Amino acid sequence: MSGLKAAGLIVAAGMSSRMGSFKPLLDLDGKPLICRTAESLLQGGAEQVAVVTGRNSAAVEQALTAYDNVTVLHNADYETTAMFDSIKLGLQQLRQYDAILFLPGDVPCIRPETVHLLLQQWQIQRPDVLYPLYPDADDQPAQWHPPIISGDLIPTLLQYDGPQGLKGALAALAQRVEQLPVPDAGCTMDADYMEDYQKLCAYWPRRYYPDLANCQMFYQLADTSEQVQQHCIAVAQKALELGKALQQRGSSFNLKLLESAALLHDVCRAQANHAAAGADFLRQYGLEQAADLVAVHMDWPTGQAVVLNEASLLYIADKLVSGDERVSLLERFAQKERRYHDRPEILANILQRKQIAVQILDLLQQVGITATELESKNTR
Repeated sequence: MSGLKAAGLIVAAGMSSRMGSFKPLLDLDGKPLICRTAESLLQGGAEQVAVVTGRNSAAVEQALTAYDNVTVLHNADYETTAMFDSIKLGLQQLRQYDAILFLPGDVPCIRPETVHLLLQQWQIQRPDVLYPLYPDADDQPAQWHPPIISGDLIPTLLQYDGPQGLKGALAALAQRVEQLPVPDAGCTMDADYMEDYQKLCAYWPRRYYPDLANCQMFYQLADTSEQVQQHCIAVAQKALELGKALQQRGSSFNLKLLESAALLHDVCRAQANHAAAGADFLRQYGLEQAADLVAVHMDWPTGQAVVLNEASLLYIADKLVSGDERVSLLERFAQKERRYHDRPEILANILQRKQIAVQILDLLQQVGITATELESKNTR
């Protein structure tokens, strides 16, 4: 981001007493948890990250040696001081930065694209604090990590000695507080207890493949109607049925990707050229693979071979669902052909889509997918 000097501040000076194991060095998909936390900030746009350590400082510093832009600071009094004291230690080293992204060391699952969007928004508004907004357990909007703190606020934060640590300091000192809704459940996930850590590990491979619960924020941001959401759910169910049936016959598919793309394929249905609009919408949040599938769910690219993959399964599943009801391919296209029989330019597109759909059906039948499996009615 042009002209913006942003840094990350990660505090990992706690005792991990509730966890029972030392949190920063717990494994998350082959790397220590503290490394994943640092990567989310660095890849999202932080020029530098300061990590404040306490217990096992040497081991944490060793884990972070591969990152040139990470500085490790040690709070020698970590056993007798509060988190805000560690935060102050970090802030003292980051006075020269415009914006500070704050994260506890046990919040590793935030997508870098979310960090990038937060920094973009902060650069536009320049508030004292910018919080990401995501629903809480009661489905109410709530502020999560990482807040972006203006560098201008650092001197007064360093002087604060009131209650509630950083939360109390920001409440007392920040004059301009803004919020940015983000469709990233990783903002809400930490690892206080072993069950939290297990949830992090389960979520990690899905962070770019949102399930239905995590798609709700995408629907909200895109103003996707309830009717369209129900259609997307029905298409996802059909696509997964086909994907699982093919896997039983020896094929391999990324079912998480297929489900996410199907759930979001019409997320921008109210917009012109909604397939392209939906793909662009998803790309800004880092869902590149899902966006590629969404981009071709309406019209298969001219000259691109028709093969059985996640894109073609989404394409055919969408054609086998009308509204939230399953239909045969004949029913689906007969409706369209009758409706546009006197609009040759539209009818030509409909017939082209039908031709691609028939090719996909033929490929499915060639590998043993039966007519019953292809055109089964709703199971909900």
